[in-house]
Amino acid sequence: MKFDINLLQKLQIDSSSEEGIFNIADQQLNRHPVSAKQIARETARDKILSKALTFTLYGWGQTCDEPELKPFFNRRDELSVEQGCLMWGLRVVIPTVFRQQVLKELHGTHPGIARMKAMARSYVWWPKIDGAIEKTVRGCQQCSKNRTAPPAAPLHPWTWPSIPWQRTHVDFATYKGNHYLILVDAHSNWPEVLGAMRTTNAEATISALRTIFVRYGLPQQIVSDNGPPFQSTEYENFLKQNGIQRVLISPYHPSSNGQAERFFQTFKRFMKTSSSKTNLSQQVQNFLLS
Repeated sequence: MKFDINLLQKLQIDSSSEEGIFNIADQQLNRHPVSAKQIARETARDKILSKALTFTLYGWGQTCDEPELKPFFNRRDELSVEQGCLMWGLRVVIPTVFRQQVLKELHGTHPGIARMKAMARSYVWWPKIDGAIEKTVRGCQQCSKNRTAPPAAPLHPWTWPSIPWQRTHVDFATYKGNHYLILVDAHSNWPEVLGAMRTTNAEATISALRTIFVRYGLPQQIVSDNGPPFQSTEYENFLKQNGIQRVLISPYHPSSNGQAERFFQTFKRFMKTSSSKTNLSQQVQNFLLS
């Protein structure tokens, strides 16, 4: 009998390739914090995984009526069995008893949710694993302490008012223990500074605003942060009685009240660099004149 040398070589290549595929599965099993024997033993004892393993070996039906088996039924064409362990592709399906242990191993260096999920997708799987990873990270105090702040939401720019006193921005600045009410017109950038005030309660705030309004008239809108005087009922009623619309910016986003914030920085910088020979009231007057 004569043998075709090319055919023998082809068969050897095919067999070595197939053996290589199984070697990859063996390597995946050996990389886990629990051994393949332990996973196989607990898979056989697990009520759901044992059924999924049996169906994978002997065939799935056309439909699946058990909700707990649905995740496996949906992946039935990608499931296999290696050394008694259920595999989804190259990922080992972990029995229930070992899942917390695997989560602890994945979370060992506190990599965060995204990186934990990425690592898990290379090695392990079970139904709702992503939710289990998120719960693990959110319940970790060390991760919570060192978590970076989320990126700030982009601010919606204010529209430029067409006339003066259509929209004004108001805020308080504190310098050397004194409080100054700062008001800026959004159309002309005209600034007003009232102080030094001993308190910033609603009554003092309303009194300061009256001083400005009697000179220039009532604005249509007044924008402020969520500070106590601007959230008070007295301040709200004062604006309503005078037909002024109150606009409160988002908490912890002072840049939303940008015009008042920018002027506050300019005011504070001038006060720090101005001559100490003059009193505070004269320094404020010199600042506004300049």
